[in-house]
Amino acid sequence: MDIIATPRLSAKQRRLLDRLRADCGGYEPFIDEDGFYPLQYAAFEGAQMAGFLSVLEMPGESELTALVAPQFRRQGIFTQMLSAACRALSNEAAASLVCAVPPCFFQDGRTPSFSSAEPAFCELMMRARREDAPVCIPDGGSLKYHYGFSESGDAYFMHDESKDAADSCVPPQGVCRLSFERSFTAVYGVEVSEGLRGRGIGTQFFRHFMADYFAAHSAPLVLNVRDTNIPALALYKKCGFAEASRISYYHIRTP
Repeated sequence: MDIIATPRLSAKQRRLLDRLRADCGGYEPFIDEDGFYPLQYAAFEGAQMAGFLSVLEMPGESELTALVAPQFRRQGIFTQMLSAACRALSNEAAASLVCAVPPCFFQDGRTPSFSSAEPAFCELMMRARREDAPVCIPDGGSLKYHYGFSESGDAYFMHDESKDAADSCVPPQGVCRLSFERSFTAVYGVEVSEGLRGRGIGTQFFRHFMADYFAAHSAPLVLNVRDTNIPALALYKKCGFAEASRISYYHIRTP
């Protein structure tokens, strides 16, 4: 079995990875596209890609994705790829690896040798339909804001009415971004200026966003949030979002 670094996947390697993904139920690892440049390793048995592992390094935490073809499992291929990756990672990144581990690895109450026994966190997928959207109420307090979509329609902003929203030098006080998919719209990049947090302004912003979105669209809104992000979780629930599924992430023990 050969473990090879693949900093940039060739067209042939991408085709081999597509076959591997199909053998693994369509699981999608991090790969070098869409502005992502993860550390990547592949395991080859002859001309066949038997496994693939990638690590996306982030400050304070690095996320790992990996897959091994069913016929090559329990042969130490994951450990070999992980060892190769850890030699290239900084000590900090190697010590902060997390990975979504499927429940099948915890059958019979056993903990996989490569992960912690308890989740580091869970990522919740939350969904809201048009009928779930809360009713907007007038802004309270002395500060007034106006709300609206960007010209492209893939972002929604909140501006302080006392400032010139047309001035490109004045950043918005709230923003969320949208990705329109076939059967739903993904919400990401939700942010409210730090000085406005804890005053209900973020909730009002998000209520305005949902009202304006559902006035023009019928597809449900979907977003991801960690169960450790208590303020965001409370805001989304208050705005009509409900948990649809969750994925558990575990700390990875390095070889």
